[in-house]
Amino acid sequence: MRLQDALDTAISLAHESGDLLMRYFKNVSYIQFKGVGDIVTEADRRSEELITSGIRSAFPEHVILGEEFGVSRGQNRRGSEYLWAIDPLDGTSNYASGMPIFSVSISLLYRGSPVLGVVYDPNRKWMIYAVKGRGAFLNGGRITVNSRKELSSVSLFGISADVIAALPPFMARLGKCRSLGSAALHICHVAMGIWDGCLDIKTHLWDVAAAALILQEAGGKFT
Repeated sequence: MRLQDALDTAISLAHESGDLLMRYFKNVSYIQFKGVGDIVTEADRRSEELITSGIRSAFPEHVILGEEFGVSRGQNRRGSEYLWAIDPLDGTSNYASGMPIFSVSISLLYRGSPVLGVVYDPNRKWMIYAVKGRGAFLNGGRITVNSRKELSSVSLFGISADVIAALPPFMARLGKCRSLGSAALHICHVAMGIWDGCLDIKTHLWDVAAAALILQEAGGKFT
């Protein structure tokens, strides 16, 4: 399998999914609670169905892991060395509230390691992507992390709501903190050199796999 073919497929599906999300945006008619502070909308599920169908058509033997529908093993029931991890709508709470900060995240892992990552912000039309060993890109232009070596009072640092609740004394050391409500976009802001770093907890593979590779290919570190 050529990684370029997989990248082209992922970018195309991210665009289609983003268009779908924008059609539903501010017209959400179905919201269900999956757990405390964790919701799902009709748009989440339709987006995942669209992406899963597209991947299944292009790569029928690959395993797919989606946030909403779990694992789909494909034609080869014994599994595959390739696993797609999908977050069809990262930032569902923002989306359901009418806040235009959310993304689509699609990653491909080979033997457990990310080799391709795509994060799409349909509001700003940001297509952020990377293939392992080839660098990271925003709408075709190369991106890198910034060159600052130390945090200061004017540093921008992304944090999740869970971090805010769990580590308030730690906050003062991070400069000016921001929380977008999308783990993938947090990491991508570091990859683009806009933020100096970010800290998220309680994330899943589908939340961070694509953005983690993008960050690493942009010269950053993910731990």
